[in-house]
Amino acid sequence: MIEMRQSVHTILSLLRDVSDIMKDIDPLMAFTPVLSGSCREGTKITQPNEVDVLCLLPELMQLISCHHSAEFNPSYVYLQVQDPVDERLNGIIINDKYLDIHRLFLRFYSALNKALHTKWLWQKYKRLYWFNEDGISLPVSSIQHLDLIWHGALYKWQHVSVDVVIALHNTNITSQGFTHKVLLSNAGVLYVPK
Repeated sequence: MIEMRQSVHTILSLLRDVSDIMKDIDPLMAFTPVLSGSCREGTKITQPNEVDVLCLLPELMQLISCHHSAEFNPSYVYLQVQDPVDERLNGIIINDKYLDIHRLFLRFYSALNKALHTKWLWQKYKRLYWFNEDGISLPVSSIQHLDLIWHGALYKWQHVSVDVVIALHNTNITSQGFTHKVLLSNAGVLYVPK
């Protein structure tokens, strides 16, 4: 159990370093990694072979607003760019108004891939290796997989699939616009683009 926590902590540390590198590549795509799923809940009971990570984009969230519409399923929102349009959003908006999710995926995962190819990054981690140094595949969906190898005292050459998902954290939310009852808290709402 201790080594499992150590491997997850090391993966989060790696992703924090990747985000720091991304600040130089594309500051708008810098993220805060947050565990999700069984690793976050502490219910992972087998070997550390899968880790789910949400990548919160705080800079991007400051430039958009989320809107609910009667035309959409109540669990969906559309992401509208705030006026005036910030030039950092060039290439990921459509109709000068809405965030284009597919272009966002391409921009984020391209920057992530560049950051992962930084040589000093992998020299820092003695027990963690990149399984597929060709990089992550270009986005065809909202979830991308980072294939790593953990080599520890108990788990030798353990393949770890890290699911990386973009998420937007909205803490300025009210119940207006929701057609169904929703539970709101001070923690806000996470939007996961699909």
